[in-house]
Amino acid sequence: MSAKHAERTISYASPEDWDSWSNEFKKLAHAYDLWQYIDPTDRIRWPQRPELPEIRDYPRQADPDDPDSGTMTPGSDYVPPRRIGELTSEGRAEYEHDIRIYSLKETAYRETKKQEQKLVEFVLKTVSATYQKTSCVTGDRLDKWYQELRRSGVVYNERLRPEARDKYHKAVHTAPKINKLNEWVTEWETTMAEAISKKVPDALDVQCWAEDLNQAMYHVLPSWASTFRQHRCPQILNNSLNYREVAADIRYEAKMANASGRPSGIKRGAFAATYGAAFRNDRPATTDRDNDTIEVQGDALDWATDETSYAHRDTRGQGRRHRA
Repeated sequence: MSAKHAERTISYASPEDWDSWSNEFKKLAHAYDLWQYIDPTDRIRWPQRPELPEIRDYPRQADPDDPDSGTMTPGSDYVPPRRIGELTSEGRAEYEHDIRIYSLKETAYRETKKQEQKLVEFVLKTVSATYQKTSCVTGDRLDKWYQELRRSGVVYNERLRPEARDKYHKAVHTAPKINKLNEWVTEWETTMAEAISKKVPDALDVQCWAEDLNQAMYHVLPSWASTFRQHRCPQILNNSLNYREVAADIRYEAKMANASGRPSGIKRGAFAATYGAAFRNDRPATTDRDNDTIEVQGDALDWATDETSYAHRDTRGQGRRHRA
């Protein structure tokens, strides 16, 4: 995201805005290679502007018109060189070397200042006037600005931790459905990211969230759940398992589970009518038809009427055969 686009969508006018604003600020600071000068946990000094080498600081020839006259020793009557031609050959080589180093440092310094100015403009365009007045003091660098802006946001984030914890527990205790597993995984992944940012203990400990996830997935993908802990055990124990990687695994399993695209539910006109001992709810279905099975092509609602008429005809036939 460019700085101009971020300015249109991101603002910091209240403590609730801190998370999104700080995240965007960090992304820009990294992109501009400035975060190492701002990071409150491990900050290094801002680059200092290099000093231009002075010809007067290098050795002068004893006789400017004679290159072989040697070096003039500084004394009471010593006049520092003012032109490069007044330097000794060694002094000239040293001066030219220092000038090249200076040019490289000056270029790097100017580039850093240019990027710093971009980040300053982002702050001034996205931070409210109230926060600028209290946190962005003229003359201070960006590291001081960020530190002051961070104070109110961090305090508010501490209050949001219980809410993030509740969202996390709600997500892992809601049993997913196979046909909506992708949506469930996305919600779980989003909840995990928020819980981690708010430092919810259960989301920071892999053993805790892995167990919660395993229990939730057992109801929808039992085979995956039964092997999850075995395959991921080393990463779980050393707290190195990445929840986004696990989410990708679940999405793949969901795709495979739904690959056949079989419709769920019962369609009209697809019932099989059975008689006698074959008509039992607790008996497993079979794919082969037997002599007691009649396929009904019409609406299932008409089945009861048809069964009554067939039974009545069969009874009358038995009566005639019995009298005969």
